[in-house]
Amino acid sequence: MASLSNPELIRNIWIECRPLRLAAALGVPALLLMISFTDNGDGAPVALFVTAHWIILAAVTFWGARKAADAVAGELRERTWDQQRLSGLGPGAMTIGKVFGAPSAVWALILFCVAVQIAVYPAIQPSNANFGPLALGYNITPAAIVAEIACAFLVFATAFFAGLLALNGQDRPRAFDATFFQLVGLGAGVALTIIVQAVAVEKAMPNMIEGRMVETLVMDWWGLSLEGSLALTLFAGVFGLWALYGGYHQMRRAFAMRTSALPWAAFLVWVAVFVAGWRPEVWAFSAAAAMAAACYAGALLEPHRLAEYRAWLRCWGTADLRALTAGPAWLYAWIATAALAPFALEILRETASDDDIRKLILSEIDISAAWLIASALMFLLRDMLICVWAGLRASDGRGLWAAVVMLVTLYVLLPALSTAVAGGTSGLQLLMPMGELSLFSAALQAAMAGGLILVEVTRPLRGPSEAAAA
Repeated sequence: MASLSNPELIRNIWIECRPLRLAAALGVPALLLMISFTDNGDGAPVALFVTAHWIILAAVTFWGARKAADAVAGELRERTWDQQRLSGLGPGAMTIGKVFGAPSAVWALILFCVAVQIAVYPAIQPSNANFGPLALGYNITPAAIVAEIACAFLVFATAFFAGLLALNGQDRPRAFDATFFQLVGLGAGVALTIIVQAVAVEKAMPNMIEGRMVETLVMDWWGLSLEGSLALTLFAGVFGLWALYGGYHQMRRAFAMRTSALPWAAFLVWVAVFVAGWRPEVWAFSAAAAMAAACYAGALLEPHRLAEYRAWLRCWGTADLRALTAGPAWLYAWIATAALAPFALEILRETASDDDIRKLILSEIDISAAWLIASALMFLLRDMLICVWAGLRASDGRGLWAAVVMLVTLYVLLPALSTAVAGGTSGLQLLMPMGELSLFSAALQAAMAGGLILVEVTRPLRGPSEAAAA
């Protein structure tokens, strides 16, 4: 009942689901479904199910994710966001209204296609039930229908969260920004689907689903056997709820309410558990890789602003315990990566020799497992500090593209140039984790990046807008 009294949700539904707009949104898919039905004869039920599935994917990809990502960006561009924040609505109501209201016409289209799938499912012959695997589901089963809805929720919530995270506080967001946040949401859905598919093991199981013998994709997660569609539904729903809470967390920041990094730390724990569950025997490697990926996601997407870094450093200077939970997101992910490193090193020593490590990298590089992990951690820290410096230098407080260009230069262009000039691999140790020299090189580069950050944090404020933010 609370959602029915949400003015923001109702407003968006009225705007997005006006009769003519809704008729236009449903008209083309209905025509495609009708063509699919009339052109396939006895195979019409399967054709209708699959066509509806691809319509859902197209709607989520090209329409729904964009609407969710643009939910706040559009209001920032049109200068109506301040009025929204002063409307009396809380951050929770605003979040629900944006995630489910802004793409409400897309939700209507998804539910229409799902209704078609439910209607034709009883007519699908058991011999056709193994059609697929579908892009967001496994085989034609009721679980695949639920997986479609769960993945749509994940994509919309992630696109909204990413957009609000990076747009929080920007004065003039560009139209291209919303496209990038849309791609972030799509990437989350695709990545989760690939992970679930990659660990699936196809088994010809005598699995009876409503009287049908269906061959299913089954996977093990911490000893639990999960059918593919069920696993995708479960994990898409959980990650979607995390993204929804992340949007709420950022909405609290937009409303100038106090926040902390504790939800982010809890999310990192969940990600480590999720990734490690697929291969428990090498859990530390999986979890450390996930934490390293979280470092880059946090450093690139989260805005880096002088006022916030200065406030955080002041907390440390006054021994304020809030400093422990007020730091940048990437820092907690890097600490988690470093904490997992000793466990990853132990597993590496048990499963591989130093010769195997050398063959994995370059045969002529003499490197041990301990040096490899230590230098990799230091290079990761260097990358994070570069992202922070680029963000502090950017006028909008993010500097995402500048950071990406610098990282590409460090990992692609400079190694290629070093190999071409030196004609060997010795110079690569200065740029990549490959030996003892790599650790000292990475530490020196991290210190230089840290020095640049220190210059930015300690310099005088540049203008009245920055002074007001501080």
